[in-house]
Amino acid sequence: MPNNLVKKSFFFLATIVFLSNFVCADEILMRNGDRITGQVVDENQFEMKVYTGVDRPIVINKEFIRRHDRDQVQPEKKVENVYVPQESQENTEEKEVPYEPEVKSEKSKEVDRMVERQEMVKNAVSVWERKISLGYSQSGGNVESSDMAFDLLLSKKRDVYENTIKLGGVFSSVDNRSTARKFNGMLRTATSFGGNNKWYRYLKLDGDHDRFSNIDQRFVPSAGMGYWFSDTDGFKAMVEAGLGAEYTNFRDATKNETRAVFVPRAFVEKKLKNMRLSQEMIAYPSLLDSTEYRIHSETAITNPVSDNVFLRLSLIDDYNSMPNGDTEKNDYRMTSALDVKF
Repeated sequence: MPNNLVKKSFFFLATIVFLSNFVCADEILMRNGDRITGQVVDENQFEMKVYTGVDRPIVINKEFIRRHDRDQVQPEKKVENVYVPQESQENTEEKEVPYEPEVKSEKSKEVDRMVERQEMVKNAVSVWERKISLGYSQSGGNVESSDMAFDLLLSKKRDVYENTIKLGGVFSSVDNRSTARKFNGMLRTATSFGGNNKWYRYLKLDGDHDRFSNIDQRFVPSAGMGYWFSDTDGFKAMVEAGLGAEYTNFRDATKNETRAVFVPRAFVEKKLKNMRLSQEMIAYPSLLDSTEYRIHSETAITNPVSDNVFLRLSLIDDYNSMPNGDTEKNDYRMTSALDVKF
């Protein structure tokens, strides 16, 4: 009997202790509708540990808690400050790294030099203006025939420097017999100077061959100065004058000639809507004999077909006051050509 009383007393005491935990317990309502009743034994900013009477407390993430009814009697748990790692100011600030020159191998240096040379060649080619002309011409004077004509122009202008290379020719044949053969060329370099760069000085070398005018070779090196009155897209006008020497080798037994010449030149170009009208004139008068001179004149009308293709109609007149042999003084030709920039 005493043993039964002891057992009942122990069971009653354990029941009271067990129920007392829930009388003073917290009630937690989860977002999914579940309810958890127990005593919060540990808590921080992100989670809490709740003892529900089982062997071990359960861990609840606070993100899933809808409501937490705390027991008024239960002392408020101290929320632990959880360490959250942050980037230190030392890491967020850019560190100034001392410059250390890159040490390159000889092979790497050679590759860099090759790339630099290729870039220089590319830039040098890109600044050249290139134009070729192919056309049909009708001649009168010394030769009356229909001829083919070509011109090649290379021009580079950078800052105050301008270089020009020009080649041209006219040739024809009738019944497999040559009736016209003319070739001409020019090398020219000019440098602008002055406050507005309208003044310039130049060096030039002209050369030509005219089989049917008895000219085997003729060269005129000259030097002088010029002035641009206007150099806009709508209107261009300039004059220049220089001194030179004319060397002429004839095809027959005529004695070769050398004479000092004055070399004036004028050029005018006007833009009329899309069409351009231009006039150029060059003279080669002798400094010793005023009756001996040559004049080259070219009048042209140019109309664009596209951005890089142009149709040009021109009248070219070469006059020689004292031609050699039985050749005519005035030699002219009318040409229609297609100019192509490339």
